[in-house]
Amino acid sequence: LLAVLLGCVALLATAPVAAAVTPGKISGTVKHGGTPVAGIQVEVFNAATHEAVGFASTSFTGEYTVENLAPGSYIVEFIDLSRKYAPRFFEETFSFSKAKPVLVEEGLTKLNINAELHEGGMISGKVTDTGGHPLTNVSISVTNEEGEFAGSSSTDALGGYTVIGLAKGSYKVGFFPEEGLNFVPQYFEEKSFLSEAKA
Repeated sequence: LLAVLLGCVALLATAPVAAAVTPGKISGTVKHGGTPVAGIQVEVFNAATHEAVGFASTSFTGEYTVENLAPGSYIVEFIDLSRKYAPRFFEETFSFSKAKPVLVEEGLTKLNINAELHEGGMISGKVTDTGGHPLTNVSISVTNEEGEFAGSSSTDALGGYTVIGLAKGSYKVGFFPEEGLNFVPQYFEEKSFLSEAKA
């Protein structure tokens, strides 16, 4: 028994120990017209899985740092929660699929992952039934040219809606009635499928 125990101890002593990986960081500055913008949420996604893996918020100097990132490739998005500025991905694009991946190396900080934000545009309209009566609580969903979700809203008591914070470009708009109402979902302009919708 003693020999067996000594043998186990010897095996444990010689077993290789995995080296700890030192995480990396991503940092940069967010501006509008050259002026730093505070309170912008910076989200980092795994480029392969699209899983959100880190976030930070810009300081009064517009600076941010996202920490504790494993070595790998990431997509960085800049979001104004107030929707005054349109969302933006690094580097200078409004689409996740067109974003430039950022390579993070072990123990290093990837510098100058910056963004220049632009004020967002809007889409507005009114939803009615065939008799012209306004429909309330209709969900509005806006999709960009790459088929990615870009914004949402819902109709008010008068059937009106506005989707704000949209980057310059073309969009398709879907209308989805409140559950339980006898109305068919559709897309602008009176189309049944997203692929048929008028941008």
